[in-house]
Amino acid sequence: MLAFGCFIMPAHALDTISVKGDVAGLSLGLNLVYLEDETGEIAIDDLLSDDDQSFAWRKSQQKIPGFGFTTTPYWFSVEIKYEDIIQKNLLLEVGTSLLDNIDIYFVSNGSVIDSYHVGDHYPFSDRPVLHRNFLIPLSIDPGERVQVYLRVKTTTALQLPLRLWTEDAFYTEDASKIYAHGLFYGIMLVVMLFSLFFYFSIRERQYIYYALYVFFHTAYQAAAHGVTFQYLWPDGIWWNEKSIAVFSGAAIVFSSQFAIEFLSLRASKQKLYVFLNTVAAASALTVVATLVVPYSITIQMIIPLALLMVAGCFVSGITRWREGDKPAQLYTMAWATFLFGIALLTLNRIDLIPRNMLTENAMQVGSSIEVMLLLIAMSQRISLEIRERFRIQEKALAEHQNTNVILESRVQRRTTELASKNKQLEAISIKLAKYLSPQIYQQIFQGKWDVHLETRRKKLTIFFSDIKDFTEITDSMEPEALTELLNSYLNEMAEVALQFGGTVDKFIGDAVMVFFGDPESKGHKQDALDCVMMAMEMRKRMAKLREKWMSDGIIEPLHIRIGINTGYCTVGNFGSDNRLDYTIVGGQVNLASRLESFAEIDNILISFSTYALVKDQVTCIQMGDVKAKGFEKSIRTYKVVDTVENLDRQSKLSAAPTV
Repeated sequence: MLAFGCFIMPAHALDTISVKGDVAGLSLGLNLVYLEDETGEIAIDDLLSDDDQSFAWRKSQQKIPGFGFTTTPYWFSVEIKYEDIIQKNLLLEVGTSLLDNIDIYFVSNGSVIDSYHVGDHYPFSDRPVLHRNFLIPLSIDPGERVQVYLRVKTTTALQLPLRLWTEDAFYTEDASKIYAHGLFYGIMLVVMLFSLFFYFSIRERQYIYYALYVFFHTAYQAAAHGVTFQYLWPDGIWWNEKSIAVFSGAAIVFSSQFAIEFLSLRASKQKLYVFLNTVAAASALTVVATLVVPYSITIQMIIPLALLMVAGCFVSGITRWREGDKPAQLYTMAWATFLFGIALLTLNRIDLIPRNMLTENAMQVGSSIEVMLLLIAMSQRISLEIRERFRIQEKALAEHQNTNVILESRVQRRTTELASKNKQLEAISIKLAKYLSPQIYQQIFQGKWDVHLETRRKKLTIFFSDIKDFTEITDSMEPEALTELLNSYLNEMAEVALQFGGTVDKFIGDAVMVFFGDPESKGHKQDALDCVMMAMEMRKRMAKLREKWMSDGIIEPLHIRIGINTGYCTVGNFGSDNRLDYTIVGGQVNLASRLESFAEIDNILISFSTYALVKDQVTCIQMGDVKAKGFEKSIRTYKVVDTVENLDRQSKLSAAPTV
């Protein structure tokens, strides 16, 4: 009888998820039951009225249920019970942006109490929460049970990464993902710009092919993660579906052409040249076909073409490497990382390996490493070509010392061309240096940039200064005199900052922003001490400048105010598609700026966090607490007097008996 009872248990027995307190990405995959709707005609009313339990529900065995490429609709269900006594806003997240149609129903006591219809076949503005993934607000009272039903139909790989969040926990977690996406797009933008610089400098096709490959690959990543749908074409439903295949196909075309040019396959490896050209042609045809053929077909054509392209590039790199081509070594390593990333993503999409953080972002990680290695390989190629040309030139000069004037003229012309290209490359380097802090410039051109190409939290000491009443002073000065005065002032301040090892972040009119502790740090205490010592030196230098300006006829006395704070900031690459800036952001940066505005003229005002680090070497006077805008608590402040060593020396001189 017991055995018989087991066989007749309800097939649709829901697991109940109990929610209490903060919920940070609770995975619901193993608690789901699912139903394959082979006819595509099952409605929510059919499920709710299923008294005889005729539907064959199955228990999910995966954290992220996956069914590969299928157009069959699937139903999913789970029960949620809210056991907290405090009402909180909950979010149900479908952690992907590539599902066509998702119907969500919230059921209580056998009736639908709320429903939503989302997916990339709906305008972006129709989503209840405007986010690249699908977020559904869940309103549930303490002690209440709600059954959640989801119907998913898509032409892409059907995977359902379903998680439950409290609203605050989700946006806190999502901020770090946004920074990671920003870092990826920043890296790709910088690489593309460098490639364009090389192309316009030496006019070789491989660099424009590479720039176009990086552009379309980045566009594909943005489309696959829902970024383009959110920000570029929120109402372009048709194009949003087609764009993934178009961008990925175009990336295959230009990547193949870059491999042919960079590895010189046209002349040396005819079979590999034909193979990659064939893949490129097939990809180009697929891109055109995408405009009329359903996405479910074209994407399954693009995936094997992408694998063939990467494999072909990888084999070509190994072949040229074995032949002694040094840049081919880095080229092969680059494609090895990308091949690994795309293989993980492909196996994940066809449901052979589970979906997780690594497999979902494998292509982004692999492509970031790949493009940087390829950029280094191209730089190495330029260096080898220049050295080879000089070698040829020296050989030509040695062999033709006694030849006629015509041969001498040809050698001279070649030398001139090489010198011109060297000057062009040197000019690019010099121009870039003008827009970067020396520390950042050295990180890039000494090959250490990959260590710091990430947004991270670091404890820094931040410096702000400006000239008191500078706006009123400018009204009484001629523009030429004002420009000369401001440039001389900023030049002096920048020299002092570099003397003490500070990273000059930016000049904002007469204001100067400097920070210590990145990209190189001497330790929190020494960084703070260097910053304060720099500020005192700037104050002395400003006094000398006032004397010089007075002698030049500038009557208005110019005085500076300085604010310094120490704390944790976010440092790294920030900006947009048009401009990238290596800078720092955070509340501690704002506090340093507020302290500068509270400082009296020719005084240095520091926070307690800075004072605690420098108090043994610097004498300070405690000032009153200030209430800074944007900060709930009052800020304890200190005024910097001088170093303890200087004050002791002055005390001894004043105490010495006079003769």
